[in-house]
Amino acid sequence: MALIFFYIVTVPYLITLFFNAFVRVIMSLYLVKSGKNQPDNVKNANLVIIAGYFYLITGLILNFLPLLTFYNVTPGEYQFYKGYQLFTWIFYSIIWLVSFGILFIIFAYKNREIYKNYLLTGAFLMCVAFILQIIVSTIFYTLCLDDIFYDPFFTIEGHLDWYIYFALNDILLTVYALSVAFFVVHSKINQDKFMLRASLLIIVRHLTGMFLNIMIFLFGT
Repeated sequence: MALIFFYIVTVPYLITLFFNAFVRVIMSLYLVKSGKNQPDNVKNANLVIIAGYFYLITGLILNFLPLLTFYNVTPGEYQFYKGYQLFTWIFYSIIWLVSFGILFIIFAYKNREIYKNYLLTGAFLMCVAFILQIIVSTIFYTLCLDDIFYDPFFTIEGHLDWYIYFALNDILLTVYALSVAFFVVHSKINQDKFMLRASLLIIVRHLTGMFLNIMIFLFGT
């Protein structure tokens, strides 16, 4: 069998695995605390608590799903690999779409007279960002990956799917950064220290994740 499921094979991956799990737990606890410490005049604060628990449970499930790699695969095994990878990215996107997007849109809309539009805008942008993530992942695993797999000397010149992929990636990163910025601004203006900490941890998690992913790439998975 040329498809291989595995959990841990390198120190950088081990560090990434437990770092992500640790940050997910802390972020979730901050969201729960934020929900429990909302002012009395705030409506449906339980939505923030639900967002925290949803992010925790689903995030940990995703975090400990095995990785999948392959060598000398048959066409059927290759299709399975693409489907599995696409599934994990869609699952990842839905976690963020629900926890930091939909639930916060409902919460912010119900409290727009108190919180104005900062949180509502941030949550809406988060939804846009992870809808784009689903689109980008689908493009890569249904179109772009085939180019690399079937042609070891492939270059992206003249391939529209790759141009669209990179363009949407740039838009995605911009929208995502703006979303997090709105969460931070909302937290600062409304003195929600727990929401602020959760928002800042998003930044820390992704910056650290980028570094660890580089280490995994350099030292192999």
